[in-house]
Amino acid sequence: MGRKLVWLFFGIFIFFGVTGILSFYSGSPLQPSTAFMNEHEIIDELEVEVSEEMIEEINWEVSPEFQAGTYRMRGIENKVGFIDAGFVANQGNKYMWHFWGGQLEGKLSVVAINENDPYTFIPVLSNGEDTYFMWSTSELAGPNNSADAHLPSNMEVTETGKWALLVFLGDHYIDHIVVEVE
Repeated sequence: MGRKLVWLFFGIFIFFGVTGILSFYSGSPLQPSTAFMNEHEIIDELEVEVSEEMIEEINWEVSPEFQAGTYRMRGIENKVGFIDAGFVANQGNKYMWHFWGGQLEGKLSVVAINENDPYTFIPVLSNGEDTYFMWSTSELAGPNNSADAHLPSNMEVTETGKWALLVFLGDHYIDHIVVEVE
């Protein structure tokens, strides 16, 4: 009887240990910021998937500027960039996105990740009146400033620091652009 009781307790211990570990890992550590979502109106659902691999690949150096047409842009030359008006926390501004190359279809989605909390993210696209935020905006327009496609947008980042802007077209991940928010 004593051995059966020991095995029973051992089995229960293993069961709860394994289920506890599985429940800990079953939820993704990547998630939109609930604090941000409670404080701001967000008008759409996040339709892209952010992976740990995307976050691990972020080089936290501010992305370089490059010349495209008559404009200086921040981003990745011959891939993706925007005319950078600079970023000041809690101040929205207009930014003209430019894209080069293939797979230039679908809505633009931008997911912002802060260097100090890389597993929580927020939307930065806004309506320009600072009344609501969104994860995605419309589809791209035609060529502009030597790019194959472009799209105007409004963006606002609510906190200072370095932010990686993960850029998607449709569900296709393009790349990230790191900005410094004053």
